[in-house]
Amino acid sequence: MPGGIVTGTHDAVLVMVSIAVAILASFTALSLAGRIRVARGRRRGLWLAAAAIALGGGIWSMHFVAMLAFVVPGMAMSYDVGLTLVSLGVAIGCTAAGFALVDWPQPTKTEIGIAGLLIGSGTTAMHYIGMAAMRMPATIRYDPLWVGLSIAIALVAATAATWLASREQRIGRRILAAVVMGFAIAGMHFAGMYAAVFTMAPGTDAAHGAAGMDQSYIALGISALTMLVLLMSLGAVQLDRVYRRSARREARATLRLTIADILRGHDADEALRRIAALLGEHFDVVRTGFADLDADAGAFDYRVCWTDGAVKSLLGRFPAAAFGERIVAALTAGETVAIGDVMRAPMSDEPMAHATARRVDTRAILVVPFVRHGQLRTIVYLNDRRRREWRPDEVAFMEEVVERIRLVIDRIAAEADLRDLNASLEARVEARTRELQQAEDALRHAQRMEAMGQLTGGVAHDFNNLLTPIMGALDRLHHKGLADPRDARLVAGALQSAERAKTLVQRLLSFARRQPLQLQVVDVATLVAEMAELVDGSVGPKIAIAVEADPAGACALVDPGQLEMAVLNLSVNARDAMPDGGRLTIAVTSVAIDPATPAPLPPGRYVCIRVSDTGVGMDAETQQRAIEPFFSTKGVGRGTGLGLSMAHGLAAQLGGALTIDSAPGAGTQIALWLPESAAVATIAAPVEVLPAAQSGGSAILVDDDDAVREATAEMLFDLGFRVRTFATARDALAAIDGGTTPDLVVSDHVMPQMTGSQFLGQIRAAYPEARLLLISGYAEEGGIDPTIARLTKPFVKADLAAAIAALRVSARLNVASAQQR
Repeated sequence: MPGGIVTGTHDAVLVMVSIAVAILASFTALSLAGRIRVARGRRRGLWLAAAAIALGGGIWSMHFVAMLAFVVPGMAMSYDVGLTLVSLGVAIGCTAAGFALVDWPQPTKTEIGIAGLLIGSGTTAMHYIGMAAMRMPATIRYDPLWVGLSIAIALVAATAATWLASREQRIGRRILAAVVMGFAIAGMHFAGMYAAVFTMAPGTDAAHGAAGMDQSYIALGISALTMLVLLMSLGAVQLDRVYRRSARREARATLRLTIADILRGHDADEALRRIAALLGEHFDVVRTGFADLDADAGAFDYRVCWTDGAVKSLLGRFPAAAFGERIVAALTAGETVAIGDVMRAPMSDEPMAHATARRVDTRAILVVPFVRHGQLRTIVYLNDRRRREWRPDEVAFMEEVVERIRLVIDRIAAEADLRDLNASLEARVEARTRELQQAEDALRHAQRMEAMGQLTGGVAHDFNNLLTPIMGALDRLHHKGLADPRDARLVAGALQSAERAKTLVQRLLSFARRQPLQLQVVDVATLVAEMAELVDGSVGPKIAIAVEADPAGACALVDPGQLEMAVLNLSVNARDAMPDGGRLTIAVTSVAIDPATPAPLPPGRYVCIRVSDTGVGMDAETQQRAIEPFFSTKGVGRGTGLGLSMAHGLAAQLGGALTIDSAPGAGTQIALWLPESAAVATIAAPVEVLPAAQSGGSAILVDDDDAVREATAEMLFDLGFRVRTFATARDALAAIDGGTTPDLVVSDHVMPQMTGSQFLGQIRAAYPEARLLLISGYAEEGGIDPTIARLTKPFVKADLAAAIAALRVSARLNVASAQQR
């Protein structure tokens, strides 16, 4: 038969088998690619080789089976074994090279393009090397157009295959992608076959036009072997997936138990360090840790960090803006941030985020926020220096772990809040008591001082009631005169002791902040300046005294007598601290305290009295106990230990504070802070003390204490009053309603059924001209009419006479004022 161009045919069964091989190879390669993305190190290399063999070998098998399906009538065909094996090696090698170039966790478009070019070129080379391996009595030439088309199909199919392999695929999409890839591979082959033009050699028999039996068997055998290998690969993928799931579940269960043990058995910071290490090892990242957000400063404080040694630890303060506004906004909203590639993700597409990622050598991040009370408090983060696709189960498990360790983060936050609370409590208590320097002791100290204040205040009030009749009786005996000089001395001594007891009670009440105060606006600088001579006489010649009073005339609402006593007590304490002599300085200044000034007082203006000495000073322990009542370092018989307590109580009662600044060997400065008054100090008119002959009239006395009532009645009788006494206010009202018209009504305040203030209020309404005097041992003004004159227990006849005289002066002033109007 003469030579000529012949047209071959394909065995339909073998064509379908070849397409099935291509589809199965594509599905197997996509499944193996999923293992490449999650594997690390040597395991990734093994899975990559398996995927290259599956796809490259599958493509070769499809091509070879399809070529075996091709027959030319009357032409016997065979294949060169060497070239056939070379074509297989080229297919697998180029596929492996292309896969090796791809960073599977986060591949780039460039990497996918180059890999597609390599695999497509290898597929094309494999096809035409396989064509060259054909041995037949014919020559082959190729149509350039269809050759180009086959190459284009190979490149597009290879690139698509690489792109699909680099992405996570569900089983449905994976099957669909495998079908598309299988037909694309087949399309490339048949386009290449269509490009081939066969010219038969002369003398060839063209009687037969189907594949021979041996050729079909070879094709089916190769197909079966290929499918078996591919199915075994799929089985390996499934087994690995099952194994990894099981191992992952076991590892996560172990991690949960370990975290629970750590949270129970370690302190907060140590627990977080151990948990960070466990998270880093479990998630196979280079860095993990915890950071707190300082919202006021707009910065993250990275305080716990674990690394695998490949990167530096992330510790210290970093501006929140450095991590990107969008990332911080998501975290603030309580959203988990999972970014596989910081350099390419839309959420991190900010110059600051990119710069920070490069500086800390980070490419992938997983950050879970911890929001407390609607505000971002803490973040738990994972960093990897390579691109990484965070699986949904990884994100979910990370969120679960964070939820489990939320307790320890809450505990740390609570400890921080407690430290802040202790610090502020320490500042407030220090301003008033200076008892403690450590916040953890502040609560116990406050409770102890409150209990002591209640005890001393209650005892002092009872002592006032006891001292009133004692001092009244002794005063009467003292002024009456006794014939026996010895009796007179004993009475005078007893009266002096009673006066000292009265002073002691006043100091106890002052410490308890229950000392009755006669408040008036006082020029503090003038008061202190006028005390210079008194202080000089009290401290002795070995002490040099300097009074530095600001002439600006700063005034305060104080009890001048109590303030003088406080300054004198502080001066005497300063003298005792300088046994070898020294310098005592008393300074008065006006000070403005604003919210930015660290001080134990609310903002405002204060008059500050500073009493400074150059004595031995006090250590921290002594300063903590200095204002405790009866605490003294002077030894037995050298003071009562109430001087600082009284001064502290007075300052607190006036709305100020007492502060101590001292150090061993550096002297001591005691500062009394008194709220400054805007009113102008006035000079009080001298009280007219009338003699007993001018103090006559009728008087009603009400007191539920028999001894106090009897002693007070005797004083009123000695002052020339006709006295009627009553134990209750109701009895007194009944007598007044019966016709008794008193010139003077004296009543105790705290009584059953009706208080003295209520009783005197009713008397004032019925008899406006009556003089009213309230006597009490309490300092509390609750329920007391401030317009009613008061006399504090204990008192003697002279005190009572002065109070009555003051009532007469007040009455005259009121009459004069009414006449002027």
